Amino acid sequence: MRLLNTTTLKLHEFFGSEIPYYAILSHRWGADEVTFQDLQQGRGPTMAGWAKIVGCSSQARKEGWEYAWIDSCCIDKSSSAELSEAINSMFQWYRNSQVCYAYLVDVPTEEEDHWGEGSSFRMSEWFTRGWTLQELLAPDAVFFFNRGWAEIGTRRTFSRLIASITSIHESFLEGFEAASVAQKFSWASKRRTLRVEDTAYCLMGLFRVHMPLLYGEGNDAFTRLQLEIMKISDDDSLFAWTYPTDPFDAQRIQGNVLANTPADFHGSGNVYVPPSASRSSHPYSMTNKGLRISVVLIPAAEVLRKAGLGFTHEIGTFNPDNLFFAPLSCRADSIYHVRGRHAKQKHILLPLSRVTQGTGYIWHRPDSYQLHGLSYFDIPWERKKKQIFLPRFQYVFPIQRNAIADSDFPKIAISAGYFFSNGFAISSVTDHGRPHPVSITRWLPPDNDAHDCTLIIPGYPMVLVEFKDMTNPAECQDSFVLGIDRNLLTTGPFGVFLLPPNGKPFNEIVWEASKYQSHKSCDRDAIALPSGHVISVALRKRVRDGKLMYAVDFDVRLSSSIRNLAVERYTPPQEILSLTTSIERTN
Repeated sequence: MRLLNTTTLKLHEFFGSEIPYYAILSHRWGADEVTFQDLQQGRGPTMAGWAKIVGCSSQARKEGWEYAWIDSCCIDKSSSAELSEAINSMFQWYRNSQVCYAYLVDVPTEEEDHWGEGSSFRMSEWFTRGWTLQELLAPDAVFFFNRGWAEIGTRRTFSRLIASITSIHESFLEGFEAASVAQKFSWASKRRTLRVEDTAYCLMGLFRVHMPLLYGEGNDAFTRLQLEIMKISDDDSLFAWTYPTDPFDAQRIQGNVLANTPADFHGSGNVYVPPSASRSSHPYSMTNKGLRISVVLIPAAEVLRKAGLGFTHEIGTFNPDNLFFAPLSCRADSIYHVRGRHAKQKHILLPLSRVTQGTGYIWHRPDSYQLHGLSYFDIPWERKKKQIFLPRFQYVFPIQRNAIADSDFPKIAISAGYFFSNGFAISSVTDHGRPHPVSITRWLPPDNDAHDCTLIIPGYPMVLVEFKDMTNPAECQDSFVLGIDRNLLTTGPFGVFLLPPNGKPFNEIVWEASKYQSHKSCDRDAIALPSGHVISVALRKRVRDGKLMYAVDFDVRLSSSIRNLAVERYTPPQEILSLTTSIERTN
């Protein structure tokens, strides 16, 4: 362990029992921090971060501590081996410190009521960072300092205030070991880290696990963390999490039996494991077939009858006969949508769905957006437990690179300026049988005169838009249908396709479109219309008003490859082909 001498501001290295008493700093990294190399090469005093090092050393020296540990300059981050050792040891270093100085640079030196709503202490970024969670909980004593290094309070004196800011119960601030896995993850559910992998690495110490650092693995780091926890703990609150409100989150893998990020535990802060649970629960483990677990299976209809559980709108479109709930050993003090006797003894229910395969079943965890529970006395504990396997990943699809989450594109831009300026208009819009209306509005780009339409399709699997040439009589009107679809089971992008009317009314075309949804939908398409118009459509990504979104672009100037695609889709009469050729020469 490398420590900073608080008098000379020189680094010294210690091992094992030789490590002296030391103070430790907790802070948010800012611009121009003094690194190990900066300190070694004497550049520290010229840098903005030097004041922080001097302030920490001065405070430690005043209290009699000869050494201090500051992460910015006491770790050689150019060495991946040293960085890995430091991150795996960091929780213990904070735990072994004599005192921790939490430096809140965004809390001003002026006097203020720190308990007041909107105070700079309550709003400090220090409470939103992933790494500062262990720095709050691990040390024996934590002292808070404002921007001018004036002490403003301690973890003990501010315990009620800190609990209201962090949602960590006061009792856990002075000893969190009894907290459940779900509770610990819930404390990190709203915290952020610069690197995705650090959302897992910063929590290793809280669970007493160690694992190598693999920057570049993304959210797989959090999966590895849960697997390591599973090896040393039988706390089944590990499964007491819910999906986010956006099922199309591009970073999410649908059907995962393990959580994707700590944010999935945002509603699990009240989930606890009673002392008797470990004696009654069956062991579970991850195998090459998935999670092996023994559970009591309760049909969804039985749960609905006993607890009035409104699961239909949450679990999805699965057959209710194949929906089950399995009570876990963990419990919760209060859960939304649960009624019945002994309200304080509700067991968390794990939702399960089965799919017939051959002579047996495949089990998986369906989507659920809130925790459910059932009273202890309403659970048929006498029923024999069944051992099942839950695959780690139920759906396996190609990973979409740079996909756009639904929350980031509630709209799709249809760039059809040519058609709007040549007599075409949108005559019909349908969401393919969905009960909710699809809205469409005109949008005028600031940089040109093209009239675009913005189609709002929040989460629908398919939307069809009919274009008609309104300058001609009905019997001579040119028309076509634009289809925009998305497979609800994937996290992939939207697809587009075009349909000629073939003399059919729009409602018949809607039914015909279903065969194109699964086979013809792509990122571009083209058709030839009876009038001789040959049009193409392409799905592209665009930035509009600073937002990344999808745009549907129309074109009448076609390359030979796209024109061939149009001919494959629709072959007009010979006289129309001659007219098309003359249009080609003109263009």
